[in-house]
Amino acid sequence: MADTEEQADSALSWPSDLSNRPSPAAPPSPLPDSSPPKTSSPIRPQEEEEEPIPSEPAVPFLDVFKRSVYDFDSEGASPPASRADSQDSGYYKTSPPIDLVQKGAQKNRDHNEEKRAAKAQAEAEAAAARAALAAKAKEEAINKVLDALDEHDLTFGDILVYVFGDGRDARWRWKHVYKDTAVVNSTILAMASRKNPPQARRKAEDAMVDVAARVLDYEAASITKKGVLRPPAHVDQDFVCGFELDGLPARLEPHCPSIVKVLHSIAQTRRQEVHCSQRRLEHKKFITAACTTMLLGERSQHNSWFQHVFGLYLYTQGASRQLITVLNHMSVSVSYATLAGRGGKSTMVGDVPEPAEIASRAGVAGAEGSRNQDGVPVQRRAGLGTLEKLSLAMREVSRHVAASRPFMVVYDNINMMWRVAEQIIGRRDSLESGTCATLVPLHDADPRHLATAALAKHVDEAPELNMVDVRLTPDYKSKLHEYFEFTVLRIIVRFAGGEKMKSLGELVHKHQPYTDARIPTHLSEVHPLPAEPIDESTKKGNADVITAFMEELGQPIQANNFADMVRLIAGDQLSVARSREVAAARAGNEGGAPSLRWALFMPGLFHYKMAATSGLLLAHLGKKNRDLTNPASLHAHNTILRRKPIIVTSLPPFRTGRDLIFVSLYARILHCLLLVSGKQSLADYVNDPNLDWTMLRSHAQEIVRRFADPDVASTYRRARDRHGAGEGDMVFENAVLFMRDALLLREFTDAIKAGDSGRIVHILESYVHVYRAQGRHKYAHETLHLLHNLKHVWPKEVRDIVLRNWLVNTTNRPNAFLEVDLLQEHLNYWIKNFFQAHGSNASWAWLATISPCIQILRSLANQVHKALGGKQGSRHAEPDLTNDIAELMDSLSQHQVYTPCKGRQFDEDDESSLVAESVITGMNMLTAGGKKSPLENYNAAFRTLQSSYRIRPLVGGAKEAGASQPRAGDPPSAAQAPDADEDMEDGMAVTEDEDEGASVDGDEAQSEPPELAINEDDVALYDDDGLSDRDAEGETDLDELSNADSDVESCDEEDDAPGFDDVDDAMAATDVLHAL
Repeated sequence: MADTEEQADSALSWPSDLSNRPSPAAPPSPLPDSSPPKTSSPIRPQEEEEEPIPSEPAVPFLDVFKRSVYDFDSEGASPPASRADSQDSGYYKTSPPIDLVQKGAQKNRDHNEEKRAAKAQAEAEAAAARAALAAKAKEEAINKVLDALDEHDLTFGDILVYVFGDGRDARWRWKHVYKDTAVVNSTILAMASRKNPPQARRKAEDAMVDVAARVLDYEAASITKKGVLRPPAHVDQDFVCGFELDGLPARLEPHCPSIVKVLHSIAQTRRQEVHCSQRRLEHKKFITAACTTMLLGERSQHNSWFQHVFGLYLYTQGASRQLITVLNHMSVSVSYATLAGRGGKSTMVGDVPEPAEIASRAGVAGAEGSRNQDGVPVQRRAGLGTLEKLSLAMREVSRHVAASRPFMVVYDNINMMWRVAEQIIGRRDSLESGTCATLVPLHDADPRHLATAALAKHVDEAPELNMVDVRLTPDYKSKLHEYFEFTVLRIIVRFAGGEKMKSLGELVHKHQPYTDARIPTHLSEVHPLPAEPIDESTKKGNADVITAFMEELGQPIQANNFADMVRLIAGDQLSVARSREVAAARAGNEGGAPSLRWALFMPGLFHYKMAATSGLLLAHLGKKNRDLTNPASLHAHNTILRRKPIIVTSLPPFRTGRDLIFVSLYARILHCLLLVSGKQSLADYVNDPNLDWTMLRSHAQEIVRRFADPDVASTYRRARDRHGAGEGDMVFENAVLFMRDALLLREFTDAIKAGDSGRIVHILESYVHVYRAQGRHKYAHETLHLLHNLKHVWPKEVRDIVLRNWLVNTTNRPNAFLEVDLLQEHLNYWIKNFFQAHGSNASWAWLATISPCIQILRSLANQVHKALGGKQGSRHAEPDLTNDIAELMDSLSQHQVYTPCKGRQFDEDDESSLVAESVITGMNMLTAGGKKSPLENYNAAFRTLQSSYRIRPLVGGAKEAGASQPRAGDPPSAAQAPDADEDMEDGMAVTEDEDEGASVDGDEAQSEPPELAINEDDVALYDDDGLSDRDAEGETDLDELSNADSDVESCDEEDDAPGFDDVDDAMAATDVLHAL
């Protein structure tokens, strides 16, 4: 205890001048001691701590005490300023004895840890000594065994042969050898170690290679037997797309790990394993798996699934036969003969097979085989190739879909140029026309609503189309202005720029008005059908096309119940008009399926859009070299943008014309935005702190009200007509009308893209007049048919089915719809440019084989590109229109196009550039002429068609379902026409001269103006994706959204035969019968 007190006194370092001063009893020492402590705690009780220490007059003692305390607590650090400067001699809770206790405890812990470490070290040394003794004993025992081998004239090899032979059982070998994996590995590696002589190593390595070869052979035989790489027996969609290249390593490694390990050791080094990226390492795994598949494919044809799939991919990319053969010799692909089959692709050189022959070759039940001119059956090829088997499977799928679900067939012509390198008799270059079609199952269609009898009854009771149905009411105009308002908003938020516009763009999308007829986002199934060598430009051709494709789908029109169900038929304007003429000519003459009452003809909206584009381009094109007097014309803007000149008699491709219209519209919208907002530039407008949704929408409303309302232009024109040239402004009037017409086209495009059928119909109610005013009489007449059907002729259920299915969505993404006729143009493009054969294989038979495979082969190509291709994507970059728009905005501002200036006129020789108000002009043309007006002619033809359907058909036996008795006052029907003699072909009546004898209607007797064409070279760049030229994710989809197809001729393909113009089809057919 005395020692403890001395240590405490020494630690406190009390001053020498205070040694005689009485002090309290010293606390027990916190330092460790051999004897047990005699006090329970070195800390004073709480009661004592609370008693204040009497203040001492000697200040130096307090300073020394406080310094000593802080020296113990912070090891020499000076006390805080608040304490050092204070003269308070109060009580301090922190005291030196407490710190001493903590340090003593830590010292005890350190001492105990040292003791444990010393003990562990001693134990380890003892264990090592024991292990050394055991190892020495084991070594001595092994040496004794080896010495015993020498004594008995034995070798270690004899021992190994005996142990691993029949000398010991497997259980003994497992216990003494194989149980310890390290022993096995060390033994094998030691045998091939460099410590051994080279000759010894070679012997060991040779033996190991033999063992490895047997292991690899076993795994190869095992995976072949399991059929992991065996191609399915049935060549179908699963055959093509079921082999996923991304999962090739995971597919192989569980079944042949040794093969994969050996090959992977060749492809990857240890250094690469450390330094390469994860993506690079994954690629090495794929290369290893690909090499494995090629080796296994060479081993057995049962492992050739990879080669089949890659061969199909090569064919989709247009690989030549020589290239496919080279890669086949490298075991990358199957041979060309395996892909395409053996033998010629047509029955005779230069011979075009008939549809029955194609069906027979495909194995269609009931089809007749082909014969040559001598009546001798043509010898068939030895076997079918992979593509031919795939074609048959896809055709079978189409038949199954047609038999189980309501469907639609869309068709269009395709022109093929067969080229022959060396011409001989019967072989020369030829341009041939045929037809391609696609089956599309109907979305949300109840078969009960597609009964032919119900449709026929509704047609019979339908009223005529009156003026109320086509007049544009104030409510209609108000709704149209609302649509225009959001079209303007979409343009502003896209092209004005700035981060704020992105957030406002979300509000535009949120508040976009949609109708109840908007199509839900869904994935449309697409089933291409075999191409037919039938020219569908004539009435007879259209009738043959419909019959051929129905038979291809396993639904021949001769079937008893075929005519009971309505089937939708879609196509371009010419196809629909010709088919309707055939149906009208047969009304009252033929009954049952040949009457085509089961066919509901649906328009192709893409061709409607093409007609609207060409009409707008011609109306607002203006004359050349009038940039000063007519600065708002498209000619002037085309010159400012330094683009190729536009010739009226030979219009540019559709995309070129549409792009010019839209970029001019964008510039005008942004220019007018600056006018209504009072800003000097778009940057000032976008950076305005007060800009919000309310302000932006009010500006869009002001733009539509001031610069897109045709009543504004009419006001200036009336003023000029009444008060002279000084009151009008021709430039401003044309600019306002262009804004309205371009917004119509933009909104029509956006509504199609969004799948909003209600907005589409709303725009068509304006286009029915615009088409007529701009000289598109055929489309004006077809739009009358469509509006009449939607408003009166079709039952509500049928109308809803049409509105849900005249657009398709091949991506299952919102805002990604496209027209059914555009879908067919896409498929025609792929057929012509990627999948057609060349040379002697170029024939309609081979085209019929390839066309059903188009969709599945495109899916395969996309799958391979995703797994192995570069990051090129399937979408093209959107062109930057910033400079183009800026140039046009400067021109509009310089010439004050949208600032009314009284007295502005065009040159005297340019007054024809004054654009008429197309809606009012077209409406007047529709009703002009009284009883001979186009509207009355349409209604008269419709009444004639109704009366024709009410009589018993001349051919067909029984009376048609849904037909009623003729009514008093009905006009003469086609069947009652005198001398209505018709030729019968295949049970279907066609007139002798299918395309002549059509009458014309008054002002529509003039020929149609030229229309935009589709450039075959630029088809890959075509898109028709709504406002932004992007999909819902902001990217343009080249594969799914590229516009139109090289197969489309000029848009004037809809021209009828000479003398035929906008007239009702049924009336025209009746006139033909009368003439005959």
